[in-house]
Amino acid sequence: MSHKNPPIAASNLVRLFSIFLIIIGLLRVSAQENRLKKANKDYEELAFPDATSIYLKIAESGFKSEELFQKLGNNYYFNAKYADALKWYAELLDLNNSPEDPIYLLRYSQTLKALGHNKESEIMYNRFQERILGEDANYSTDAQFYLNLIADNSNRYTLQPLTINTDKVEFGATVLGDKLIYTAAGEMSGPVKRIHSWTNEIFYDFYQAKIEENGNLGKAEKMPGNLNSRYNESSVVFTKDGNTAYFTRNNTTPKSKKVKGRKDNLKIYRATKVNDKWKNIEDLSINSDIYSNAHPALSPDERSLFFASNMPGSLGQTDIFMVEINADGSLSEPENLGPGINTRGRESFPFVSGDQELYFSSDGHFGLGSYDVFYVDLTAKTHQIINLGKPINSSFDDFAFWIDNKTHQGYFSSNRQGGKGQDDIYRFTEIIPIKKAISNTISGKVTDEKTGEPQEGVTITFRDMENNILASVTTDESGSYTQEINRYLEHRLVAHKNGFETTDKFIAQGAPAREVDFSLKANIVEIPDKIKQRIAEQDIVKILSKEEPNKVKHIDGIQPGYFLIANVYSCKSFSNRFMRFLEKKGLSPKSFYRSQNNYYYVYLERYDTLQEARKARDSKFFGKYLAKTWILEY
Repeated sequence: MSHKNPPIAASNLVRLFSIFLIIIGLLRVSAQENRLKKANKDYEELAFPDATSIYLKIAESGFKSEELFQKLGNNYYFNAKYADALKWYAELLDLNNSPEDPIYLLRYSQTLKALGHNKESEIMYNRFQERILGEDANYSTDAQFYLNLIADNSNRYTLQPLTINTDKVEFGATVLGDKLIYTAAGEMSGPVKRIHSWTNEIFYDFYQAKIEENGNLGKAEKMPGNLNSRYNESSVVFTKDGNTAYFTRNNTTPKSKKVKGRKDNLKIYRATKVNDKWKNIEDLSINSDIYSNAHPALSPDERSLFFASNMPGSLGQTDIFMVEINADGSLSEPENLGPGINTRGRESFPFVSGDQELYFSSDGHFGLGSYDVFYVDLTAKTHQIINLGKPINSSFDDFAFWIDNKTHQGYFSSNRQGGKGQDDIYRFTEIIPIKKAISNTISGKVTDEKTGEPQEGVTITFRDMENNILASVTTDESGSYTQEINRYLEHRLVAHKNGFETTDKFIAQGAPAREVDFSLKANIVEIPDKIKQRIAEQDIVKILSKEEPNKVKHIDGIQPGYFLIANVYSCKSFSNRFMRFLEKKGLSPKSFYRSQNNYYYVYLERYDTLQEARKARDSKFFGKYLAKTWILEY
């Protein structure tokens, strides 16, 4: 259609649909009439029609516009009907490959992803990023952007080197009771390599030192018992009762003597304490002679074991894996934590806090040095990787992070300049908890676009880019809302209230605290006049067409019989226009008016018997009229 018609008022739309419902009511049994009256009452109370069905009728009529395809796509998208949404968003981009609002590129990308079209989704998301990068000064994905994020997350800790550090190697501290347990290089001297290089050029053992009430350490000594051997040991974790230990050791229990370099590989062993002595040292089922497992860590409930490995299926040089610990002590098959955490580089030294937070070291994620310490909330639906920033991380290797969330005290290891040895252990105090440091406040107000009135009861849903719901809040009587979010995540805010069009807005990763307001449009379908008439014709024919004749009790000034009806109109001018159309096709149409419902019926012929009327209907009026017809009995 080459021109635009004025929009139809909401009251007229309700009346238009009420007319359709009245027609149905007049031509069906009384029980249906009552049901339809209730439906009509519901429409009037809501003051808006079923938007999706009307939009579809407009589209099926051949009418095209960006607004139409946007609304159709949105109606399906916000109801998670992605296959239908895909069709109309594709139509939108066919009409305009670069829509004015880039949010439609994001919605199309999310729709593609939901349907498994990952490559196409990525392409569309990249287009969205390009648009946002050019239009939103707060949005960027380059190295400086990540450096800025790291800087924002820095200076949350105070550091102090431990007195037990020497000119050799100390790393991997954990706490058991009132003792600090850590790994050290022992009495050997000369050049060394750290354990995370996974070599056996030096023998590492477990050491311990008593933690005084003021946090200072007593004298360091080799840990008694047989957890230490003549091979390398490191990275030990204990159960809360102190009676079970998981630790790293060279492969002292090879399953095959033919495997070359089998003792160079590392394994995770489990030991239990019996009468204050470590016994029952067990080679775990996850180990192998041909790859290494190291750096075990337990979940707070001690039902999961996290570790680093270069086993087959790893994404990089070393990945972090997880296994479930069954009630009988057996282990499940290893599960790679996936590309959200693991990279093509090295991920190792996992630690899980009491709040289900995973800390690990990586040289594959963007950081300040080779190994940086990273954080991820395991309880979150989206695993967003956070660099701990300075002073935990430096331009050197920083690893083996451990923290007590209750005291906010912890330890980590580093080979940074200024230390005593090649690897040193540092004690830290967390001044600002990481969850507080990465949070931002998003607030805003929701109003009616037409009246400007604040809207109470609007649901604002915070979603990530995987469409997971992260939070949900409802506006108060002033139309306002407030929500804390993780500022390191990209967010999509969806505003929904019955009677209004659902809409959404995008918040970029790293965006500052801000106000995000919504101006909602009433959910009213604006139909061009010609399209309205097409809909009326299509709906009436669809409603009235059936095998059995429709019966009416009275028609003003017309002889009873069986009428082959071609169409019905509420407007006489439309009825006359349709009759002229039929006359041009060589037909001789007639019409009558029913005062009972104020409608004009256009019919092709009147018949004395139902058999004659059916024959005319089923033969398409003997080949003269191919459109749908129905029989009205009077």
